[in-house]
Amino acid sequence: MAIAGINEKVKAVTPGETKREQVIEVFGKPDQYAWDGEVFSEADLASRISSGGLYVMVYDDVGVNFVASDKIWEVRVQSNRDYSYEGKIRLGSSVEDVISFFGEPSETVTGKPIDWHTNKVLYRDYVSRDIEGDTGCCYIYYRDIGVRMFFLDYEVCVIYLRVPDTTP
Repeated sequence: MAIAGINEKVKAVTPGETKREQVIEVFGKPDQYAWDGEVFSEADLASRISSGGLYVMVYDDVGVNFVASDKIWEVRVQSNRDYSYEGKIRLGSSVEDVISFFGEPSETVTGKPIDWHTNKVLYRDYVSRDIEGDTGCCYIYYRDIGVRMFFLDYEVCVIYLRVPDTTP
């Protein structure tokens, strides 16, 4: 089931500025709070935040990450095909569509592990702890505008919106 008005709701949440309470005003109460396979209650958040722990507010189609300051640092659009970035890029868009919209990557790396901090480097058929160079598994991070995407079968499968990072 998709979240109605997903584009407007995502635009109402600004990484680096929006707090948990504001996310709840926009999306309602989350289905659960989780991090790294652990699920916990809303009552556990205060101690988690005070100890510097991270958590995800899990919704049907969108997970919202928070840091210890309780401000959002990333919106993850994972299964809502109605969402589109700037009306152009959506889940299912091809690698070519992404390059056409954002411009050529600064480099293309094939069959190697991802350096998570690189800007505009397209990783094709990358290697990770879960994936061993599978054809069609790609990743790119447009750090300067705060957008990163994962691909399966050369199609966008996840869009992450983050705080832009303009450091060199």
